[in-house]
Amino acid sequence: MKDSGFNNDKIKEKTQELVSSINLITQKIPNGQIYQIAEKLRKSADSVPKYIELGLNENARKYDKIRFLIMANSVLEDCRTYLSLAETLKYAYTKDIIEQINSVNDLIADDCPAINIISKKLEDINNQ
Repeated sequence: MKDSGFNNDKIKEKTQELVSSINLITQKIPNGQIYQIAEKLRKSADSVPKYIELGLNENARKYDKIRFLIMANSVLEDCRTYLSLAETLKYAYTKDIIEQINSVNDLIADDCPAINIISKKLEDINNQ
C-alpha cells in the first residue's frame, strides 16, 4: 500500500467533491418518492469519506486499511446503483457523477492495489 500523502489528499478532495455533487443532485429528486432514493443516496455518499479516512489512517493495520477501502468501494457501488435508478426514473442526469465515482474508485485502487485483486476474485465468484 502506498503511503503517499499527496494521493491521500487527492482521494479526500475528490471524495468531498463527489459528496457535494450527490447532495446537489438529491435536491432534484422529489420528496416522498416511493424508493427513497435521495435519502439512501445521501446516506451512502456521506459514509464514503468516513471509510476512506479510516482506510487511509497511517496508524491502522494493513488488513484494516484494505477492509475500510473495500467498504468505501462497496458504498460507491451503492451510490452508482441509486444514481442509475434516479436516471432511469428521469429524476436526474447522472453521467458526470458516475465519472466522479469512477475517479474516486481509481484513486483508491492506485493507493491500494490489493483491492483490484480482491474485487476481481469476488466478481469471478459472483459470475459462477
